Amino acid sequence: MLRDRVAEQERASDDRLEGLIREGVERGEFRTDDPRTAAIQILVVLDGLGAHANTDRSDRPEAVTRMAVTTAERVLGLAAGTLSGTSLPTGPD
Repeated sequence: MLRDRVAEQERASDDRLEGLIREGVERGEFRTDDPRTAAIQILVVLDGLGAHANTDRSDRPEAVTRMAVTTAERVLGLAAGTLSGTSLPTGPD
């Protein structure tokens, strides 16, 4: 059944990203207590942004455009701007 195949593919994708995150944690590159949840959070944001991109949203705020990067930085315990190579403000002082 299609639903079963999709679920299988999603688990495989979750597993691959979780493995990469776990390796990064072991090397001291990432900081998270739960690589599985971090992987799922990143993938959910990517999936949602993919759906959002299918609409004509020329007025999309920059924060939405950068959401995948900022989410990954947050859940992986990285400083803002680490993944994009730019230093960004983290919020109001």
